[in-house]
Amino acid sequence: MRLDAWEVEGEPNAVYVYEVYTDAEAFEEHKQNEPFKKFIEIFSDIIEDSTMVIPFSESVTSNLSE
Repeated sequence: MRLDAWEVEGEPNAVYVYEVYTDAEAFEEHKQNEPFKKFIEIFSDIIEDSTMVIPFSESVTSNLSE
């Protein structure tokens, strides 16, 4: 539903990505699709020291209209 990416001044080697999915099932499906798998493959090849955190949590609020 949404993907935001940003950099923070003072953190030159960091890129933050925030994604929104309709539910946990949609998130799991996303992680299994070929474009995501290819991204992970390429990312792993070009970035030597990285941390990828992929938590899923239920949002209690939303800025999306129903």
